[in-house]
Amino acid sequence: MRTIMVALAVALVTASSSTAAFVVTSKNIKNGTIQLVDINPRAKKALRGQRGPRGIQEVTLVTSLPMPVPPGFPNARVEATCPDGELPISGGFQATGVPTISSSAPNLAGRSWVVIGNSVNVPASLTAIAYCAPNVTIHPLGP
Repeated sequence: MRTIMVALAVALVTASSSTAAFVVTSKNIKNGTIQLVDINPRAKKALRGQRGPRGIQEVTLVTSLPMPVPPGFPNARVEATCPDGELPISGGFQATGVPTISSSAPNLAGRSWVVIGNSVNVPASLTAIAYCAPNVTIHPLGP
């Protein structure tokens, strides 16, 4: 009888002191049910990552004076130059008289946007347009 009592006591102590172990995995979680309040602050911070570099905050629009291009004039060149400390990040042109544009591209060494065009049979006019920004680094791609 004493053996039965000891065994019963051991069984009761073991049952009352043990806890059920349950591990939550992604199989136990229904998609879309986890909310921000369910995630601890340290995990939220780790998910946020590091802040990236600041983007372009201001752009200056610069235009050249319109350049008249007489009929048959080849390779008329006009450029819009960015202010000191700024580089062209984009550009283009305005034209009248339907000239043929052979080039519209940045000239990084000169801080400008250059447009080259030809007038065919009628007088034309070319204006270069540059969008300039400070504190940018331009990395040309390709050859």
